Amino acid sequence: MGIPKIIHQTYKGKNIPPVYRDFQKRIQETHPDWSYRFYDDDDCRNMIKVHLRSFLPIFNSYPENIMRVDAFRIIAIYLFGGFYLDMDMLILKKLDPLCIYNCVFAEEKTLSEQQARELDHAYRLRIANYMFGSVSRHPFLLDILVEMAKNSKRTISTHHDLLETTGPGSITTTFHQAKFKYKDVTILRNQDRKCPRPHCQGVSCHFGNYAMHFHFGTWRWKEAPSEKIKSQKSTPLLRSLTEGVTRDLITKRLSINPDRRLYTLKTYNENKHDGLTTVYHQVKEIGIIKTSTRNIAFKKVVVCGIPFLYLHRISSANLNVIYTTFETTRLPDFWVYSINNHYRYCIVPHQHVKAVFENSNVKIPIKIIPQGFNRYKRFPRKVISKKMFRIGFLGVPVQRKNLYKLFLACKNLLSRIPSLRLSIHVSKFYDWASGETFNEIRNSSFVEWSECILSDDQVSSWYSKLSCYVFPTSGEGWSFTPRESMYLGIPTIISDIPVHQELVASNFYNIIPTEGLEDAKFDNNIYGMWYKINIKDIEASILEVFHNFEKYQEMALKGSRWIEDRWTQEQTRHEILSYMNSI
Repeated sequence: MGIPKIIHQTYKGKNIPPVYRDFQKRIQETHPDWSYRFYDDDDCRNMIKVHLRSFLPIFNSYPENIMRVDAFRIIAIYLFGGFYLDMDMLILKKLDPLCIYNCVFAEEKTLSEQQARELDHAYRLRIANYMFGSVSRHPFLLDILVEMAKNSKRTISTHHDLLETTGPGSITTTFHQAKFKYKDVTILRNQDRKCPRPHCQGVSCHFGNYAMHFHFGTWRWKEAPSEKIKSQKSTPLLRSLTEGVTRDLITKRLSINPDRRLYTLKTYNENKHDGLTTVYHQVKEIGIIKTSTRNIAFKKVVVCGIPFLYLHRISSANLNVIYTTFETTRLPDFWVYSINNHYRYCIVPHQHVKAVFENSNVKIPIKIIPQGFNRYKRFPRKVISKKMFRIGFLGVPVQRKNLYKLFLACKNLLSRIPSLRLSIHVSKFYDWASGETFNEIRNSSFVEWSECILSDDQVSSWYSKLSCYVFPTSGEGWSFTPRESMYLGIPTIISDIPVHQELVASNFYNIIPTEGLEDAKFDNNIYGMWYKINIKDIEASILEVFHNFEKYQEMALKGSRWIEDRWTQEQTRHEILSYMNSI
């Protein structure tokens, strides 16, 4: 399965304006190995005559040509698969990475609550129709056509009516009605990508990092709406669609239809504050969320978390899949026992973690599915010079993170970098992690300490004040924060541990070398080994960035573009869903 490499575009005639020809040429040059299909109005009508004749009365009844274009784009992708792009879409990079998905749309914009009320919209998240891709005959596209037919009773008197009848309004309504039915419909969010048109400048009008929409709006009415009041002949349309189109096209439903036997165990209640809670919130909606699955049987259940914590809430009558990780070179025996005896499959985020599980005698099949990371808004940097050299650390301050070693390294550097400040944000501070060590850090004059769960915008603001982010961990399972900081264009220092191998190989990070292995001591026990980090090496890495700040700032800006599509939350959800449906 996967989206075929076909690009579809349409314009009213063969004589395409120069500005559109430039966009068209860029698409074709970027995708030389893809099939490119162009349709004018006559081609659109003829294609429907040949492949979907029962829809022709609906197609012909539309009072505005843009409505026919709106319907055609859905039909073309439904019939043949591939990607549809409006003529004013500027392609930014190859679409090949998106072909792993079954159906992918994009956020057009997210309205404020006030905007949604003013426009009488039931949903703040609006889904774009200027570009999308899908495998052929995906049932979500059929649902969109049904929604368009339902809207055919609407009187067309404003631009808004057009948008809601066959445009993004109809897709948005369909998505929110069907998002729990079709788990494989992926939505690319805009994050901080602003509209390219000067009069807009809102966070909108992109297709992920792959294209941007200039929304020239040549279809919009030039005269007053009152002169353009039109109504569609609606009575027979819905019956024609549901009977004729369904009979003609739905010869079979795709195997990608949601498996109602798929469940997600609710493992966390609070907002994301560490790796496991973040991963849970990324993938929790791939299945029906249940606090316990002991009262059901013969279902597939995905569990994100620590394996032995949920044994009282799962049943051996189900196919249980654990998505987890570990930070040292060997799993404790009770982890291995829990995994082997209560789960049928295991998912881990990295090849190194898989090797640890296998070497620890985990016997069930192990699948590698990398996690995405939080793509926070790219706020303007507030500290980008040596006048205030602010080093950041974000996370739960457990021993393996080496926060105390980072603190001592910064304390030793104060004589050489008087402007140094260590900004520490602890998202959640566990009782068992507290003590005199962290009291010393909290009370130091050069430390800026904060402790609470922040909103995404608050995290973005915290990152934006940093000159450098340092993550000197000895062992790591998910490693979100050095990905986040690089995505935000912040010079980043990381330890040279196995789960960082892709980051190290990118050459966008400064590296703290490891000095062999040491016992992984935790809770008065030793659980394997993790990598030894020396304070002097942390100091040297910080000094290197401080003395060559412009160089590392330039590296980080390049790195932010390198990393933004390398690991995505959308891909993680899709791969886990596909894996769960395959077992």
